[in-house]
Amino acid sequence: MTDSALHANSPLVSVIIPVYNAAHFLIAALRSVFAQDYPHYEVIVIDDGSNDDLLDVVREFPAIRLLRQHNQGPAVARNLGVANASGSMIAFLDADDMWRPAKLTAQVNYLLAHPHDGYVICHLHALTVPGVEISPVFNKLHWQDDPIASIPSALLVRREIMASVGPFDPQLRAAEDFDWFARANDCGISAGIVDTVLFDKRLHNNNLSLDVALNHRNMFRALQNSIQRKRKHPQPLSEDTCITSAAR
Repeated sequence: MTDSALHANSPLVSVIIPVYNAAHFLIAALRSVFAQDYPHYEVIVIDDGSNDDLLDVVREFPAIRLLRQHNQGPAVARNLGVANASGSMIAFLDADDMWRPAKLTAQVNYLLAHPHDGYVICHLHALTVPGVEISPVFNKLHWQDDPIASIPSALLVRREIMASVGPFDPQLRAAEDFDWFARANDCGISAGIVDTVLFDKRLHNNNLSLDVALNHRNMFRALQNSIQRKRKHPQPLSEDTCITSAAR
């Protein structure tokens, strides 16, 4: 699809950014959004009960919408953003990640060219925060190869697919993205990959993925739920029945 075709059909993308005590990361994340070469988006930041100088950062970016809630975790924050989104496509960005300038253009272009795919992901590049000693929990061999990323910052999803699969599980404070992708897969949602690096993931000592026990526990729960769904529905669910049948 040509650039002119892209802009003629440019859907509004709602960019949803949950943040909890990460104002020092959020500045670069927001700058990476406003540096996008795709012109048609809105930015919704959800303050998940922060007690740092988040408001000072937000004031530097008057174009964003700020929603606030008591600390309930990233799943609840993302769901609040989705509930207030106006776009026909929804993108997520974690406050400590940074998009590359072509991220939205590449992924919107992909979904416009592949109408049967419900969402699209991409590769990531890992960046170690300067001066930080990265925990041995991280698999350095995995991160150094710019892997395909099934995580929120890599995702662009059609609004109707988000509604079909359902919200992020509010009971999960980790691996909620793993659970969402598992439900999308069980619903038979077709997905695509833009085969290039479109965002940078910053590795630091406050990454939620460092809580290995919590992540493994929630991933195990998500896998159990997926097995139960597949036993109940051996064939992939239709979009119409997905949201009720794939619920936990």
